[in-house]
Amino acid sequence: MAINKPKIIVIVGPTGSGKTALALALAHACGGEIVSTDSRQIYRGMDIGTGKEIAPDIPHHLIDIVNPDEEFTLADFLDRAKKVIADIHARGNVPIVVGGTGLYVQALVENWDIPAVAPNAELRAELEKKSVAELQKELAAIDPEEAERLGEGKRYLIRALEMWHATGKKPSDLKKKNEPLYDALVVGVDIPREELYQRIDARVDNMFRRGLVDEVRGLLQKYPADLPAFRTIGYREVIEEIIKGSGELPEEPLGAAPDWFPSRQNVGTGRRGESERGAPLERA
Repeated sequence: MAINKPKIIVIVGPTGSGKTALALALAHACGGEIVSTDSRQIYRGMDIGTGKEIAPDIPHHLIDIVNPDEEFTLADFLDRAKKVIADIHARGNVPIVVGGTGLYVQALVENWDIPAVAPNAELRAELEKKSVAELQKELAAIDPEEAERLGEGKRYLIRALEMWHATGKKPSDLKKKNEPLYDALVVGVDIPREELYQRIDARVDNMFRRGLVDEVRGLLQKYPADLPAFRTIGYREVIEEIIKGSGELPEEPLGAAPDWFPSRQNVGTGRRGESERGAPLERA
């Protein structure tokens, strides 16, 4: 006899495609609660640069759950997400999972079994000294599949090598897929590329108008500049300008993104781990 699995709605798509607006509309229509899968929005105080949008009349989960200097792994995310989804179902509501980070979405939908590997500070310090190309080469010698999948994400490359040193097993072999826990309706949001870029232009300019630079300055008063959480697009570049004493960072909020800020196209579609156009669950 077939077992009826708990149902979830999963919304994926690139930054600026309208995932949040669709998720909120669905939440209002069907009594839904938002479950974020954004690996940056988990951090408290990183609000403007991560594009947090929280509707006061809709419950949101897995946002602002750790400080930037706290460790939070994929295994931690899966543990919390499963508990949150179970609680939402217990209330008779619909979990609406919003991507987000492709790795998180894929692991949740495919029910990966991730071993809990404690951070190794000494090993991480050594790996941090290496370039992305060196880390890719080192991981490719161990696990070509994982090296190709992770691309240039330094944080993820280091974590993969950390798992290899701790277990002696290829990281790709550690991500065991089990029978899916949920009956997932996956909705991919796609819009014409030129329109997407226009939205990202407006989004990035608005980040600076709202005070991204001041947000980063405030974070640096509390935390070291070299935290893994700060290596993400937006924070990394602003921190570099602050450290070198850039004259392009006045005290008042900027009216638009400065020339040194990364390509707006890269903000929306270039980050490895972002749910991507046309392949929301196949690539992470």
